[in-house]
Amino acid sequence: MEFKEHDEFRRDLSTAINYYSDVDQELVKGFIRELRRMKNHLATFPEAAPLTTEPPIRKFLLQRFPYRVRYVLHGDSILLLTLEHMSEDKPL
Repeated sequence: MEFKEHDEFRRDLSTAINYYSDVDQELVKGFIRELRRMKNHLATFPEAAPLTTEPPIRKFLLQRFPYRVRYVLHGDSILLLTLEHMSEDKPL
């Protein structure tokens, strides 16, 4: 399974990493590990995450960090759309 990242996802990721960098470098490492776990899981089970109120967009909730990833399936690839902090006022 190939992963592609939307520009918005990249901006969100940069914002999150910058935030955690200011707090503790170990948090950055843990956050990146969590994203790798998410990718490994989605590579095996791409349809496991539930659809949002805007199908065909799916959402994946990170376990250790308060973020969700919105993504769509495109054939043999997964397009990561956004990385949203759970405090953002957006519907699940």
